[in-house]
Amino acid sequence: MNKLEQIWSHLRSTFWFMPSLIVVVSIVLAIALIEADSAGSDRRLARWPRLFWAGPEGACGMMSTIAGSMMSAVGVTFSMILVVLALASSQFTSRILRNFIRSRNTQVVLGIFAGIFTYCLIVLRTIRGGGEGAFVPRLAVFYGFVLALGGVGTLMIFIHHIASSIQASSIIVSVARESLASIDRLFPEKLGQGPGEDDRRR
Repeated sequence: MNKLEQIWSHLRSTFWFMPSLIVVVSIVLAIALIEADSAGSDRRLARWPRLFWAGPEGACGMMSTIAGSMMSAVGVTFSMILVVLALASSQFTSRILRNFIRSRNTQVVLGIFAGIFTYCLIVLRTIRGGGEGAFVPRLAVFYGFVLALGGVGTLMIFIHHIASSIQASSIIVSVARESLASIDRLFPEKLGQGPGEDDRRR
């Protein structure tokens, strides 16, 4: 059991595990929405044409734009953040970079961007225009638009989180918590305590 707990703890601390889970969830979501569209949801969505109705060219253009913007946001944002953290680590402590990699917020943000990109690619591949075989998964395209708005909000929240985390007070608190956790893990509980009743009887 301890071995499984160690493996699970190691996976949770890696930089790729949580983003991979989010990407898998986005793939399942895309497939489910595409199947819902192919099952005949167009009749229900036709009641709100301004929200859901889009042609093949418009749907392809929007999905392509969202996918490209997500990857651009990942590259630019994480490059700038790594530069800021490198400068901050030279002034304070090198633990900042390690905490950044192990941070659950960082992993979730990377997974959200990668998941939106993967979602758009899957939906984009199913769009077919012209002829009798034309197919536009309008529900999946609409949710892609919603995910893009969520990605923009996530980006702003993450930038605020990074700006707060590199402040001196936040760094000191983070290092103190990590040090106390290491002390509790490495040293026995009775270290530094007075002798108990069992010790006195001996």
